[in-house]
Amino acid sequence: MDLTDDQLANLAELRESFKDTSKANRETLRSFKDAQRDLIRSPSFSQDSWNALVAQYKDDLVSAGVEKAKQRQAMFAVLTPEQQAELKAQREEGRKLRDLLRS
Repeated sequence: MDLTDDQLANLAELRESFKDTSKANRETLRSFKDAQRDLIRSPSFSQDSWNALVAQYKDDLVSAGVEKAKQRQAMFAVLTPEQQAELKAQREEGRKLRDLLRS
């Protein structure tokens, strides 16, 4: 995909602006996954403890998902309609290839 210098600069600026938020979100997700693993390996595992863990992280995980979607939308908006169509086609081709390799 051919991007103009302005588009490359805009994308770099967007990545930089979301850098701190993305890092914090990755840390939250890592913490949640660590807590999940610890709970699963714990002799005190129960449905109630699982529900409590999920409830503890729910708002943070939803917020992280929203922020990631905002970042992707902002970056997608930098592209021209033709570039957006090309990106969608590339993603679809990648999905087909992954599905083929899974079979």
